[in-house]
Amino acid sequence: MKKMFILALLWLTACSAEEAYEGRTAGPSDGFGRILFTAGDTFGPAIQEDRSRHPLEGYEAEAFHLMQGEETAIYDAVTGEEVDSDTFMPNQRLSIYPPPEKAGHKTPLQRYLTYQPRFLPAYIPEEIAVHPLEEEDVTTFYQPVRDGDFRLIGRGLSEEELLYQLQGIPSMLQERERFSAELLEQQQAAQLEYNWVLLTSDGLAAQVDSPMDIIGFFEERAEEDDT
Repeated sequence: MKKMFILALLWLTACSAEEAYEGRTAGPSDGFGRILFTAGDTFGPAIQEDRSRHPLEGYEAEAFHLMQGEETAIYDAVTGEEVDSDTFMPNQRLSIYPPPEKAGHKTPLQRYLTYQPRFLPAYIPEEIAVHPLEEEDVTTFYQPVRDGDFRLIGRGLSEEELLYQLQGIPSMLQERERFSAELLEQQQAAQLEYNWVLLTSDGLAAQVDSPMDIIGFFEERAEEDDT
């Protein structure tokens, strides 16, 4: 009997891995227990915080409200341990099984999916496998989408300390450039290799252990512009 159970478990695991529907979540489940899930949109596969709240022309998203049924299993994709949907982080990867009938269907939306999710279809999966959060998930979520924007994300300081150390940066910005800084939640911060990461619309600009090193980044840039 035990051997048959193990074989059945292995079969189910293989089946789930083969037919799983891959995507990302916008974060924790809402007050109705819904999980906002997307397999991609007009901009790409990731969910990004910096997307505009304003109406978008020709915007579509392959997205769903995942509903948690009585039999829905939510578990860590590596350890198999049960996971609470309240702990999901923005842009974290999920695999759901079985795929919804409307997999591949894109829903036209007037605004970015996190600002207008009420028009998305609902789906109750049997399984939701939660992949470990990775540094790329975090940096992609916070990456600016506008050329000329800089965003610093990191850990280890209070908001007051961070503002004090970065107070000289606005004077170093060029015309039409903008700078912002974000202190990460603990689960996100734990994924960073360095304490602070500077991002632009092109991706990673710098990785440092102290915000003061970011001052050095802008000073070096100014010196290069003067030569």
